[in-house]
Amino acid sequence: MLSGKTGTGKTALLLFLAKKFYEEGKSILFMIPEIGLAPHIYRRALSIFPKEDVLIWHSGLTNAERRFVFERAKNNRVLLIGTRSSIFMPLKGLGTILIDEEQDSSYKSDTSFPYNSRDLAFVLSKIYKIPLVLSSATPSVETYYKARQGQIELISIEKRLFKEKRDTIIVNTKECEMVNPFFSKKLIEEIEKNLQNGEQILLFINRRGYIPYIFCNDCKKFIECKNCTVPLTFHKSKNILICHHCKKSIKPVTYCLFCNSKNLSYFGAGTERVVEIIQNFFPPANILKIDRDSVEKRDFFKKNLKGLIEGEYNIIVGTQIITKGIHLPKLTLVGVILGEQGLSIPDFRSQERIFQIITQVSGRSGRERKGRVLIQTTLPDAPIFKYALNDDYEGFYNYEIESRKLTNFPPFARLLIIKIRGKDEKKVKDFASQVFFQLQKNNKEKIINLYPPMEAPIYRERSEYRYQVYIKSENPKNLIKAIEKLKKELKIPTDIKIIFDIDPYNLL
Repeated sequence: MLSGKTGTGKTALLLFLAKKFYEEGKSILFMIPEIGLAPHIYRRALSIFPKEDVLIWHSGLTNAERRFVFERAKNNRVLLIGTRSSIFMPLKGLGTILIDEEQDSSYKSDTSFPYNSRDLAFVLSKIYKIPLVLSSATPSVETYYKARQGQIELISIEKRLFKEKRDTIIVNTKECEMVNPFFSKKLIEEIEKNLQNGEQILLFINRRGYIPYIFCNDCKKFIECKNCTVPLTFHKSKNILICHHCKKSIKPVTYCLFCNSKNLSYFGAGTERVVEIIQNFFPPANILKIDRDSVEKRDFFKKNLKGLIEGEYNIIVGTQIITKGIHLPKLTLVGVILGEQGLSIPDFRSQERIFQIITQVSGRSGRERKGRVLIQTTLPDAPIFKYALNDDYEGFYNYEIESRKLTNFPPFARLLIIKIRGKDEKKVKDFASQVFFQLQKNNKEKIINLYPPMEAPIYRERSEYRYQVYIKSENPKNLIKAIEKLKKELKIPTDIKIIFDIDPYNLL
């Protein structure tokens, strides 16, 4: 485990290690969580590796590109930079696996075949007897716990590559002067100061689109997707309402889809709206939006990376895609628009995720010049902000591990979610009850902790109703035994899907 604050050169060290193995005639798998990071790591790798031996693997490749990369990697010594599916690539003479931002939930696949490529990397390293290096400024609580327990080796880098530091300010949006619902007067003043000095600004909001919530004041319901129980997001650039889960889109509406009322209210902001607001405040500014909509456009980073690094773009508006890995020399101001966003999600990892995001995005500022971070929030006293402000991962870990211990959540117990879904609501509910009662019947020795079936937080997704049964055990073998016995004894209806997800990252 390679740990260290942002700006301590962890990525550079990973590339140095990769070079050592390459010189020994070995291939290297360099794993990254986001497609958007690939061009940046690729560009850095080209300075020390032959171009023909540096390959990229992710879901955005064409079939022809996939074929080329597959054949090249199978038959030659290479450095493969890839997202989670790259763990399945048959690399010739694999010498090591390097995982950057190991804490990122993108390494976990939540499809009908759930897997965690980080965990598979542990298995591969044991099979091939090769070193595995996990790197992060904000390691997952589970990984850091293993390091503290001596199960994996921990190497910490204390000294930053850059001497300049940053000042962090918390702005209580309930009490301060606001120029609109999303920007405090203080943040606007700081942006203006940066533009006058010719320095770069990053505005972080972890939501894409224009308006995420449309609410009916009469029936008190949100305008939801017909396939999923999630609000539709308005994307102004495409003039559509879209579901970010099933991708279903409809034309914008001026009335409630439930009661036909026209008494609607619009809440929240996404990257599109932030870009529009800030462009109105500062018309001459050159603004770049970086979110999933942007990076899905082919060659987005290839076209914009040079201008991004060299400061051609005065203001960057981005989601968590921009919070990791990219070094921006001219960036001196980070503004977090809605700091508390995500804290209310019903997930035991919600505090951990917000701490990681705030720490990572703050780390983009103050690398080569004096920097500032301004966090706008309605919850200024939340403990995670105190730890994030001070770059205090150790303090956060100690705080979080006590909470996990009290509630018996990972790493103190392993978690299994049995996900049951289907188009017939009653059948799904009844089958979830059958699953629970069968598990109860099999658990006479009380080797697992069972919880009654409940509706998933996102109750309907892609027109399927969803129930979940939660199981905990300190021994993962007990979870596997429970699954195997259940599969033998329970007949699964053809119109019901059941997924056994051990160590889930997404509880929604």
